Amino acid sequence: MPGFLQAQMLLDTLDLSEVEIFSNKPDNSAGYKVFQIDSVQIRQFQTQSLSGLITSTTPVFVKSYGHGSLATSSIRGASATHTEVVWNGININSPMPGQADFSQIPVFFADKIMIYYGPGSIFQTSGGLGGSINIETKTNWQNRLNVELLQEVASFKTYSTSAKILVGNPKFQSVTRLFYLNSANNYDYDDISVSRENPPS
Repeated sequence: MPGFLQAQMLLDTLDLSEVEIFSNKPDNSAGYKVFQIDSVQIRQFQTQSLSGLITSTTPVFVKSYGHGSLATSSIRGASATHTEVVWNGININSPMPGQADFSQIPVFFADKIMIYYGPGSIFQTSGGLGGSINIETKTNWQNRLNVELLQEVASFKTYSTSAKILVGNPKFQSVTRLFYLNSANNYDYDDISVSRENPPS
């Protein structure tokens, strides 16, 4: 009587050792233009307003009408309402016109300034189609008392005073910053429309 026998020598289950894959989350600003103003430049302009610093150190266009007058920005051709100004994560644009007046923001109040161009700003805030300007302050958690006082005298009877008081310990910090600016803007102006033929009325 014929017979047939077949046996399978291989197991139907294979044990594989585990494979670990590690990856880092890509930076939110990857692929977007981000500009950070150097801390040395911030120290040089700390007695001025934010409009003077941005005009002198960045390609951002700032329309300014002088000390104490309106100063607005334009990033990549967008209007001032499309530029978000954020201070420590808080939007400080005026809710009525939807823009920020850079002449009212002292550089002395900032320790770090970042400029996000175009859509790169949406990772930091919303509504900044042109871009955003992020202002940050740094906290020093050392147990100490620090007092800074700066004064400046400039042309056109311009006077500014800045004061900073830091008090705290490794668990609590209090930072108070004061800024005062006064400018007469008393520059000479020759009115060529006034002459002998056209005396002032």
